[in-house]
Amino acid sequence: MYSSSEHIEKMIANLPPAVQDVFLNLGQTRQVKKNEYLIRAGDICKHLYIVESGLFRTYRVIQKNDLPVEITSGFSFPGDFDTSPSSLVLKTPSPENIQALMDSKVMAFDFSDLDHLRHSTPQFNELIFLALMDYTAAIEEVLHDFRVLNASERYEKLLLKHPHYVQQIPLKYLASFLNMKEETLSRIRRQ
Repeated sequence: MYSSSEHIEKMIANLPPAVQDVFLNLGQTRQVKKNEYLIRAGDICKHLYIVESGLFRTYRVIQKNDLPVEITSGFSFPGDFDTSPSSLVLKTPSPENIQALMDSKVMAFDFSDLDHLRHSTPQFNELIFLALMDYTAAIEEVLHDFRVLNASERYEKLLLKHPHYVQQIPLKYLASFLNMKEETLSRIRRQ
């Protein structure tokens, strides 16, 4: 859910070759069809994913004026980690949904396998540490952007990072993520 594509390959490459092999052999490639879910709200998340291709959105459903409303909180692009962090770590029901916006492919890692590797292979802890730092930095960037940039600037920044994919995100999901009305986003796109 948080952009980490520049760092994942470097993190894995910094592991000793034997640990790289063990780690990569734990992952299972999974094809995910458009509109299919990696996780649904209420389920316990058991996997960490690396997006190999495609596009995902993370969203929550809230009640607004007694109606359910979907609030998009993020997108995951090729090279990104994706999961429901609180559910994965705390083993609690996920508060969010992660849905494919196009046919996609992920590498799925069972968290119990990763936890076992963490205990049996100390060098693997460096990857976990770096991934957590990357995730934290990505969250910090999103929070900063929402405090400092206006919606138009946030859209431009997202477009600059992922031009091909942003054009394929349905307007209502993109507007929800940027916290603006669809009409406003439509005007910004035409400028």
